[in-house]
Amino acid sequence: YLPTEFAIEKIYPNPFNPVVNIEYSISSYSLVKINIFDINGKLVFKLFSGYQLAGNHQIKWDAKIMTSGIYFVIMNSGDELVSERLIFIK
Repeated sequence: YLPTEFAIEKIYPNPFNPVVNIEYSISSYSLVKINIFDINGKLVFKLFSGYQLAGNHQIKWDAKIMTSGIYFVIMNSGDELVSERLIFIK
């Protein structure tokens, strides 16, 4: 089946150390950008940028070089934007 919405479906484990899995869905072929921001809103990691087909997708972020803390994964495509909180504990 094809997803009907642009969404972050699941993030696990959360809290994580040092790798987190991010599952997301895209309702149509589009340019997708997935970035990680720190608690102050600073871009700290560009995880993905590219065109993807409609469907369910998964990506991993290895944060071993980062410090413990709260981060946000921000995913956008066109005028759609979704975000989720990540907690990294070393």
